[in-house]
Amino acid sequence: MICYWKDADFSVLKEPTSVINRKKKRRGGGVASTLVGAFDTETTTVEINGRKYAFMYVWQFAVNDMAVYGRTWDEFREFLLNLRADLQLSLDYRLVVYVHNLKYDFQFFKNELNLEGPFLARDARTIIKNTVNDVFEFRDSGCYTEEPLAMMGAEIGYHKLDGIAYDYTKIRHAYTPLTEEELEYCEHDVLILTKYYRREAEKYGGVKNIPITATRRVKRVILENMRRLHHSEIGMIASKQLRSDKKQEAEILDLLRKSFFGGYTYSNVFYRNRAVNDVTGIDISSCYPAQCLMHRFPMGKFESLPIPKDIAELKESPIYKNKAMLITFHCETIKSIYPGVGFLPSTLKNLWERSKPDVKNIKSKKLLSSDVPIVMTLTDVDFVLLQRFYKCKGLKIIGVVGSTYGTLPKYIIDTIVDLYKRKNQLKKRNETIKKIRPLTFAEEAEYSLVKSMLNRIYGIFVQDPVRTNYEYSSEKGKVIPNGENVSEKFEGVLYQWGVWIVSWARYELLNIFTAIGISDNRYKNNILHCDTDSIYFLGENKEVIDRYNAYTKKRMEAVCKMWKLSADDLQGMGELSEEHYKQMKTLGMKQYAYIDDRNRFDYHCSRLPRPDYVYDDDGYLIMNRGMDYFDTFETPEEKINAFSTTMYIPKEHAKMHQNVYVDNPAGETIVVIDYTGELAQVNVRSYVVIEYSSYDTLKEEELLLQVEDDRLEFIMKRFI
Repeated sequence: MICYWKDADFSVLKEPTSVINRKKKRRGGGVASTLVGAFDTETTTVEINGRKYAFMYVWQFAVNDMAVYGRTWDEFREFLLNLRADLQLSLDYRLVVYVHNLKYDFQFFKNELNLEGPFLARDARTIIKNTVNDVFEFRDSGCYTEEPLAMMGAEIGYHKLDGIAYDYTKIRHAYTPLTEEELEYCEHDVLILTKYYRREAEKYGGVKNIPITATRRVKRVILENMRRLHHSEIGMIASKQLRSDKKQEAEILDLLRKSFFGGYTYSNVFYRNRAVNDVTGIDISSCYPAQCLMHRFPMGKFESLPIPKDIAELKESPIYKNKAMLITFHCETIKSIYPGVGFLPSTLKNLWERSKPDVKNIKSKKLLSSDVPIVMTLTDVDFVLLQRFYKCKGLKIIGVVGSTYGTLPKYIIDTIVDLYKRKNQLKKRNETIKKIRPLTFAEEAEYSLVKSMLNRIYGIFVQDPVRTNYEYSSEKGKVIPNGENVSEKFEGVLYQWGVWIVSWARYELLNIFTAIGISDNRYKNNILHCDTDSIYFLGENKEVIDRYNAYTKKRMEAVCKMWKLSADDLQGMGELSEEHYKQMKTLGMKQYAYIDDRNRFDYHCSRLPRPDYVYDDDGYLIMNRGMDYFDTFETPEEKINAFSTTMYIPKEHAKMHQNVYVDNPAGETIVVIDYTGELAQVNVRSYVVIEYSSYDTLKEEELLLQVEDDRLEFIMKRFI
């Protein structure tokens, strides 16, 4: 059982001094303890005179299987000093401490603890790693697993206790007595972390070697495969990495940024808010990994090419053959050929005028029907789609840079193939097991991890090579930008590959879109919804599906022949899978619901939370802790009717929340009455208030437009 921190002796866990010194000598210092730490807090929110405050009333800390708790930050500071001495920690012998939602807890402790030392953040709020007292390396566990704590516990067979029984709504402070059940809840939250990461440490040969994020876990695999190559081959690829500190490369990098935008999404305005019968949905299996194998990518150095006098010369001249090109062009007007259909976003980040644009004017323009002169940069792949889907008046090419087309290097191919093979093996294994018994959480998690790693490869490619550094300023009491980080180290991937991957994905999806929805140069208006790798359309179209799958199989056979792979290794990759739905309704981009052939209702809606169903050990549904608005309706038909453009979901059913960060380094003292009636003075400094809100589809549309406007304004400031 978890005990009060003063009653624990952590010195029993320390490694012998001889072992510590041997590690330092072998590794040149800077080693991490073989022990695993974990930290968590419980907080209360109160409202006083119309203002909300939040504060910590209990903290819990674990090292391996020993867990303790305390009630105040003063106690925690003293505990860390004692723990440092007990474990003989030092600047070059640190303890890694996992926190499952570090950005939340960081907001509470950032003004309470000594935060000198290495620091890593994605932005001013998303903290990945920080150092406390020089020797405690706090890491965000969620950045590594991307799973709720409950799922991590289920995976290792040590379950998170029920938060409903704990009752977060009770107001508590540091003097509120805690029951054994409440302390056991606290204990489980930290022991889940230490048990989970001790298992991971065994996989990676030590705590220090555990990747710090899910992205780096995949990058680790890529780098391991890359190191099998001769160093000269690696050097040739690395030399194509673009840097912003070199003028010519910085210009190419800006063109790549301008030409990069997301996967194709579409919602048919003529069917919005209507439940449509007999719908087929098709998905491209492992879409982004498939593009990596099926297509070619810029493999050489980008160089300026002669400007062609027209599109015909661009297509026919040998100068542009076998070139991956970034094409910059000007046109007087641009209009969609098919009403409501077009692959360019309504506000595109690479859209700008000769002089710096007035953002207020430009952000209201819709690119599907633009009557203002524009300049933009597209990849050669998207330039082909432009001619298929748009009429461009007065189009004139004003710049072309190109790189030699080639296949991705073998270490990327090996990584994709290995992960895809492993995913299929686990899928088949799980299907076999399910015929005998339900899957364990560990079996489900193993498959989900490999699937996630395969899909994450694309995300690694499109990470901007120039990133903002952040540091914690104790003077300002917050995280602030601190220059840019231009990595000199080559980590196996090039940004330009990611730009072309998504271009090829659009190209493949829109080829299918054209085959299903366009004939005799007219749009048939039979496609309801598209989202990156999927298309939903009326009726069936077996001919197109069979034809596309035959085409994909031929491409994959060629890949297998080139890389000497078995056809079984890539079976099904890039092919279309098919589902049928009794009814489907689209409300807009990334907003749709359906009733499947088994008469089950489901939905996918941007920002609207998903249900969170809780089952007992026998698989029976106990309750839904997540978004439960649709549970208030009985039949699937009633649910899909309720899913509408006028949908309003009260906050008690929407379960939507957002974190409101309050920065107050100086702090203030408030008087809090807990649920037992006891009073206490509490010093409140920086904190997070969780606000719950309702869901209103009309307001959501305005919010999405505002997000788009803010993004465009940021882009304009950075690139023009």
